[in-house]
Amino acid sequence: MQQTPPGTPPQRDERIVQEFQDRKKKQYLITGLVLLPLIFVVFDVRGTLPELLLGIPVGIVRIVAWIVFIVGIIFSFTNWRCPACNGYLRKNMHPAFCPKCGTPLV
Repeated sequence: MQQTPPGTPPQRDERIVQEFQDRKKKQYLITGLVLLPLIFVVFDVRGTLPELLLGIPVGIVRIVAWIVFIVGIIFSFTNWRCPACNGYLRKNMHPAFCPKCGTPLV
């Protein structure tokens, strides 16, 4: 069994890269889903919404929007992690490597 010298960056693993690509697709999807309730909240705060939205009372829509927003944020924190070490990938949507373990992601 051959060991790599200390300080040598990890080798690119296709399984890790593929898992990262899958997580990235999910991250784009959840970002889009979280933006919808955020837009609703902005209009709600401005007071420009009618009493009913698509026949549903605005109060119920407001609760659902907050739930979707919070669940989306929680999912994002659990999804946006390195497939190799489970380290958080921070705010960068296009990391070439994990900031924690250095594993190549692309």
